[in-house]
Amino acid sequence: MQENIGHHIAEEEDMFKVARQVFEKAELADLGDRMEQRRQSARQELNIPG
Repeated sequence: MQENIGHHIAEEEDMFKVARQVFEKAELADLGDRMEQRRQSARQELNIPG
């Protein structure tokens, strides 16, 4: 399991490196805001305390 987690982390690190090259800072900030809003709405939908 630890090996799978390590592999997943490495893939995400690569993905974020590419994202930083492709998107402008403002676009990344907007994406982060949208992800946070979605996280909060999902928590509410699933009745998960925040």
